[in-house]
Amino acid sequence: MTEATRYKQAWGDRRARVFMLLAMIVGFCVSLVFSPDAWVAAACFAGALIGAYGYYQFGCPRCHERFLALWRRQRCQNCGLEKNALPEDSQP
Repeated sequence: MTEATRYKQAWGDRRARVFMLLAMIVGFCVSLVFSPDAWVAAACFAGALIGAYGYYQFGCPRCHERFLALWRRQRCQNCGLEKNALPEDSQP
């Protein structure tokens, strides 16, 4: 597996984590509005918490520390790698 492929898979994993988190948050909000059952809302809330933890634990492809990019600063907090960047040797 090349470094570029590994980076692409890592960024795809991050997008999947964001999608899961958003899906669980939307599910929680919809369950609060349309479902009178508290267990459904609790399950979606637990899923949102698990999704938030998974997003928080995403490791940077370069330094393997937590990536956790902020809204305005879309870079790794540790090594400065930009979000969705590939290794330097594979960029044109």
